[in-house]
Amino acid sequence: MRYLSSFFSLEVFFTLWLFSYQYKKAANLFLNYDITLLLTALLIPWGLILYFKGKGIRKGRFLDYPVAAFLVMSGWFLTTTLWSLSYEYKMQKALCYAVYTLPGFLIGCLVICTEQRRVRRLLMTFFIFSFLLLLECLRTFWGKGLSRITDVLGSNYLVTGQTLVTGLSVLMAWSFTRFTIKDDRQPLRAPLKSLQFSQLPGLLGLFLSGLYVYVLLNLGGRGPLIAFGLALSCFYLIHWWRYSGIKPATHLGLFLAFSMLAWFSLNKVFDHTSSHFIHRLSPLLIGQVDESVAERVSYYQSALAAISQHPITGVGLGGWPMVQGSGDIALHPHNIFLEILAETGIIGSILFVAFSLLSVHNVLRAFSFSSSAHIAIILITLTSFCNALKSGDLHDNIVLFVSLSLCAGLKKQETNDLSWSETQVDNH
Repeated sequence: MRYLSSFFSLEVFFTLWLFSYQYKKAANLFLNYDITLLLTALLIPWGLILYFKGKGIRKGRFLDYPVAAFLVMSGWFLTTTLWSLSYEYKMQKALCYAVYTLPGFLIGCLVICTEQRRVRRLLMTFFIFSFLLLLECLRTFWGKGLSRITDVLGSNYLVTGQTLVTGLSVLMAWSFTRFTIKDDRQPLRAPLKSLQFSQLPGLLGLFLSGLYVYVLLNLGGRGPLIAFGLALSCFYLIHWWRYSGIKPATHLGLFLAFSMLAWFSLNKVFDHTSSHFIHRLSPLLIGQVDESVAERVSYYQSALAAISQHPITGVGLGGWPMVQGSGDIALHPHNIFLEILAETGIIGSILFVAFSLLSVHNVLRAFSFSSSAHIAIILITLTSFCNALKSGDLHDNIVLFVSLSLCAGLKKQETNDLSWSETQVDNH
């Protein structure tokens, strides 16, 4: 009964809301009714009830620096609409930010992070949702083949890629801690002669990770996989710099091996001989610029021109497309820093950087390599940040703001105990 009730928890509906763009075009019902807006109408009062019902007021979390910085930053972003040249797009952008990004951050920071079980449940729900999407991707590949880039559930490959790497981050964090469990019966520096039984779940996680990588290699989007690769590389480099253990290196090697195994074996199953990701990446490696990259470069140049003209206050939220000459349409520079600089100026950029640093400070000061939750949150945050550097409008990067809310909401006394298992990790 307890597990059944978990399906109707705030975290499950929060996940469905966060990734609603993944499936909102998959059924006629969702086309007639905006599922994102409906879930927002459910989550906001639900979050308020849980906040006032719990210990949120006594903890005074609205006075925490990350929350205060987020509210000040949001207030400035919305204020800049007053001098934006846009009319329709600035209203759309401001409403989306106020209705989606604001409650998403506050619910994550002030409600979900007040209880360890909620954080664990949210991360597990991320993985379950992404795993179901993984199965749907494989079914789509089987039915339509891999001869072209295929949209999944009516959503484009970039959205699908971001959803998959979020779940993959949780899976890799879990498999890392399970694989690096220290056997207390063995000396601390005993050689790794054989895999222990307790490490088998970690191997299963690595096998599933290989399936995720295979789908990401064939979706066609370069950004999500590159962003995840950068985040994972940072994690392993930091761990190696601090501990240089053999098991984490073995974990990385097995991850790469399982990914290659999935690529070669499933390519035979699907009668496929290449990778859309490699096909789109290879021209860049030899200095060729494709249409997508050329378009982004032109956007960056236009954003820099707007910054030089209005450096302090920016051109106003949603005003960059007008300055760029594209009209009053939904368009962004494809880089969150350039977007914030161009539309909200140096003031908005300083507020955004301050908010980001204050948010990650909470989780970094008590970070533990033995905590799956810590690792997952950091990987999701790093991946979302890297992804925001090349794609997504300000309010489209809601996964980044939600991941920052998880970082900001974890207090030091909570992060010391936040782990998915009571086992130790061999860091040496």
